[in-house]
Amino acid sequence: MTEADPDYAMPWDQHKYMFMASHNPLDFHIAPFGWRVLNPLLAKMLPFDLATNFSILCFAGLWLTAIVLYFVLRRMELSGPLALAGLLFFLGLGWATRLNLYDFWLTDPLAFLFAVGSFWSILAGRDVLFAILLALGVTAKESVVFVAPLYYTFHARTFLDVGRLRRACLLVAPAVFVLILLRVMIVPLNGNAEYLATIPENARDANPYTVAWLFESIGRPRIQEFLAGNVAPYWIGTFGVCLVLLPLFAVRRNLSLLVRFLPFLVLTYSSVLFATNTSRLIVFAFLAVIPMALHGMRRISERTGADERLSVALPLVLFVILLVRNDGYTVPPLTESLVALAFLALLLQAKDWRPAALLTRR
Repeated sequence: MTEADPDYAMPWDQHKYMFMASHNPLDFHIAPFGWRVLNPLLAKMLPFDLATNFSILCFAGLWLTAIVLYFVLRRMELSGPLALAGLLFFLGLGWATRLNLYDFWLTDPLAFLFAVGSFWSILAGRDVLFAILLALGVTAKESVVFVAPLYYTFHARTFLDVGRLRRACLLVAPAVFVLILLRVMIVPLNGNAEYLATIPENARDANPYTVAWLFESIGRPRIQEFLAGNVAPYWIGTFGVCLVLLPLFAVRRNLSLLVRFLPFLVLTYSSVLFATNTSRLIVFAFLAVIPMALHGMRRISERTGADERLSVALPLVLFVILLVRNDGYTVPPLTESLVALAFLALLLQAKDWRPAALLTRR
């Protein structure tokens, strides 16, 4: 979305972050953009033009997120091939990757990176690193704090583990303090005519940024839409057929994971009640959806007797299809379903295939 693109002129997020990067990032009072200071601050510090600086941050954020996600999956005791499949599933999530590479001004790639880094710290038992990454992450985007409950759910030994709860509160406190500090320092002036007159027209927001206004204008219509049965954008419309259905092949294992991820998922899905985007917000749940899908893939490999290294084929093909498409952020459901059926047929055909090294008795 550079100046040559028709959408560039629209009064969307890009102009707000550009204004922050070209001025004082701590002195922009349009919420919630003004609280997301890290990305514009880094873009201001890099030595190139703003478009190049934001592009670098976007690409680096997505690239590093995929790599750290691989190590997260390894920490979750998934094999190397399955972890690589998870990395490819992430790259094939168009709402996380293709959207952000197009609208490279957004803060989401850095938020993804801090989220997966924080989760890796939880799994690795690096408590101090977890606290630091979470506190820094909320300066990129407030949704990074959704990872906070995972410290307790992945460490608690009982339903109410007072010691772990106390430890979790202590480690999350710096991030909460940063969130509060940003809101105290950068008072939202949305709708304030006097302030709006001091900033460019395409960086303004004339609507009041209050919980009541957000719920009435966004939350209530979303609830009505959900009750009317329009739920596809919240699942298949965001993650595609495979990532939605694969977890069902390992229900027993995924039930325990679902309980642990539940607070994170509830917070992620609740965010659509207060922001205009749908899939762009919900895709943040990849941190939970991808591991559960991989457990389904592992179960399929066990049942078919095929080598887990073949698991890489499915997300790789889906990634290539997305890569060559001219538009859209997902692979069409019918196409994805046909690819999934072809993958299953491949596993059934290859059930007796074993690398020669594995046939050698040790």
